[in-house]
Amino acid sequence: MSDNLAVFGCSWSFGIPDIGDQPVKNNNEQYRTYDCWPLRFAKQNPQYTVYNFARGGTGIGFHIALLHQFLDSKLYTDKTKIVFQITAPYRYTYNVEERLALEPNWTVDNNYQLFDKEWKQKTIKPNNFQNQHELLLDDYSQDQIEFYNSYMKHYPDRYTYIEFESQIAYVKCICNFVYAHQHSLGSHIPLHITQKYNSTPVVRDILGEEAFNNFVADDGAHFGAEGLDYMAKWIKGKLNV
Repeated sequence: MSDNLAVFGCSWSFGIPDIGDQPVKNNNEQYRTYDCWPLRFAKQNPQYTVYNFARGGTGIGFHIALLHQFLDSKLYTDKTKIVFQITAPYRYTYNVEERLALEPNWTVDNNYQLFDKEWKQKTIKPNNFQNQHELLLDDYSQDQIEFYNSYMKHYPDRYTYIEFESQIAYVKCICNFVYAHQHSLGSHIPLHITQKYNSTPVVRDILGEEAFNNFVADDGAHFGAEGLDYMAKWIKGKLNV
């Protein structure tokens, strides 16, 4: 039995087209694997099977739901390490039940496995949409959009900060390593409480602005090939494997 690594996060862990080296094709020519640090980790550590649950643009609550399902599955063993990359706040991924109901459909590239790349997440976030025409093109639920807009209007930012930091503290109790790619919000939570209970490594802070920006390959702060290699090796060190 190989060691397993399960990864949860957004596009900083899932990858995006044309970032890093050329995407890897598997036996299915229609499918292309996005370059990302979990793929690099798998190549650097063949003794591990890497299960990448990350998906671009998704919210933290969505990934906690996936984490719960994973912990209750046969994939989770005492030889499993879990890395949770914190996604941005305010993201509302509303088709989580659809995703949880899917039968596993893994696309395999040697010891790297990606869950059903063809599944499309539906995430609403501030300023996602400019007009009704765009809403319909993206096939988002009008009811969900209205719900989200009402939530953003009436739910205090202070509550959002509390929930977001509480979710981070929660996953730190479960996962082997939790980190953020960069800061996502300013918090109203007292600094001494944040530092005592919820200090979380932030890649941008660790690297410093100059080194971080040297790794960045687009306007979404996604890393290119050199940065992805750095992340894979950094994660390995944090897991002590």
